[in-house]
Amino acid sequence: MVAAAALADAPAITGARVRAHLDAIPAGEDVSRLFPAYLAAQLGRAGVQAAGDDGTFFRSVRGARPPRSRPLASRLVVGWIPGESGEAVVLSAPLPGPGAAPAERPRAVACAALLEIASVWAALPVKPKRGAVFLFAPPEGWERYAASPLVAPGRTAAALHLSGIALAGRTADLTIHGRERTTLAPLAEHLASRFRVALAPDEGLAPSGPWALARAGIPLLELAPGARLLRPRPDRDDFAGAEQVALFALTLALDVANAQQMPDWKGGDPLRPVRTRSLAATRPE
Repeated sequence: MVAAAALADAPAITGARVRAHLDAIPAGEDVSRLFPAYLAAQLGRAGVQAAGDDGTFFRSVRGARPPRSRPLASRLVVGWIPGESGEAVVLSAPLPGPGAAPAERPRAVACAALLEIASVWAALPVKPKRGAVFLFAPPEGWERYAASPLVAPGRTAAALHLSGIALAGRTADLTIHGRERTTLAPLAEHLASRFRVALAPDEGLAPSGPWALARAGIPLLELAPGARLLRPRPDRDDFAGAEQVALFALTLALDVANAQQMPDWKGGDPLRPVRTRSLAATRPE
């Protein structure tokens, strides 16, 4: 209930606010170039600290060689809100690529939802004990961050990734892939009960993108709307589902940020030894 108390005096996340970010950057070939700059400007306006290169919100993604059919956004957008403990939760979303491919719109919506999460976190009157790192990443961006993290993996409680949000409306279930591999499963299940949603079957984690954070030992969850629409509205975009996922992700992240114990991979998971080593590396001697 810590997150619920913290959010009582915070600005509300609404579908209208998520939509406003999408309206500011029209879909098209320029979205992959314009959206990172827009995100950085909005993060700075909200009071999120820049955590990129040379005091900016940007980190270059070097050595990326995308397919010719899909030029790669070359910048990772990184924002940071510190906590008292020096530890953090990572929240991420995939930057959209150029063009109007069907997958690009859900990525842009996920970025807009994450931007709203960052804005609310920055406005909290009382911050959680752990801070938050916000990553808006092109495909190779998570590798770039994992190679030079702002907060060491052993001091990162978990990574929560918004994999993409379709504009089909509110759902009766949510997808949280990776939860069964981590000690975060009970927290996710309890939160789903509070939100009165079911959890779709955990289909595991794809070995791409944010998987770079998991390889570093950080417990990773991928969040997305479920498939059971409450009010199908195929005639137009419905941002209620984006609002639902963003609020759930924010609440889960705040609970993780205030948890007494650091989350871990479950016993027997191949990533558990990596986590154990990363935690040991950050303990004071």
